Amino acid sequence: MAEGLRKKKGGQEGAADFDEIKRKLANSLLSDSSFTDKLIECISSTIVDTLLKTESFMSTLSSEAASKLGKTSQFKQELKSEIVDDIKENVTQNVYQGIQFDHGNLADEVNNLKHKMSLLEGENQTLRDELDCLEQYGRRNCLLIHGLPEKSTGSVEDTDEAVINVIREKLNVELSRNDIDRSHRLIRRRSSTLAKPRPIIVKFARYNKRSEVFRKKKHLKGSGVSISESLTSKRQALLTAADSHPETSTAWSMDGRIIGLLHNGKKIVLEKQKDINKLQS
Repeated sequence: MAEGLRKKKGGQEGAADFDEIKRKLANSLLSDSSFTDKLIECISSTIVDTLLKTESFMSTLSSEAASKLGKTSQFKQELKSEIVDDIKENVTQNVYQGIQFDHGNLADEVNNLKHKMSLLEGENQTLRDELDCLEQYGRRNCLLIHGLPEKSTGSVEDTDEAVINVIREKLNVELSRNDIDRSHRLIRRRSSTLAKPRPIIVKFARYNKRSEVFRKKKHLKGSGVSISESLTSKRQALLTAADSHPETSTAWSMDGRIIGLLHNGKKIVLEKQKDINKLQS
């Protein structure tokens, strides 16, 4: 019976030492508030799992010799080292998982932003194309007449009359002032001696009359006068690119659409700048 009491007493002393170790370790770590939330669960579970997970350790605590051994600095240092190692492993794992989680969230956010940016760029391009179509539609009744002689500086020029005369004489199309909504020279005069006359833009009152004049423009060949459509800046740039493309023999516009004629006789309709790729043989 006395032996049983000694074992019981030894077990109580070992438990007291264990509690003291855990208390000191907890106080040391928890004094830093930045570690409290992340480490308290790790500390408690690690200590219990480390010390109580084996039967040999339990039987050691129940003996008086082991109780005395537990009071030595060497045993305490070994126990402390083991606990610290477990804590470091748990903290490192928690931090790593947190970084991985944050990195995953950041990558998802970047991908979402890229997707939204791509959608916005597409919508922006669509709006630009629609705006260009509206602008070109507003020019549907207009034509540009190039090469008509220009009067000297200071004199008043009747561009309506000049347009009517050349269309009647060269194209044999009956045209009156009622068929013209408005006409004027483009580009502001900068010198009294220009190398060539400025083009005249003509807005016809009706599309049918404008179309009739444009269809007969080929009769102006060799006269020094030419007629072209009034294009938006984007379409004019597209026409220039198509006309100078090595795969085309010529290019022109029809109702605002750009048409390129390939060397093999095939016609390609161009609506956007990227359509230049269609000219590749």
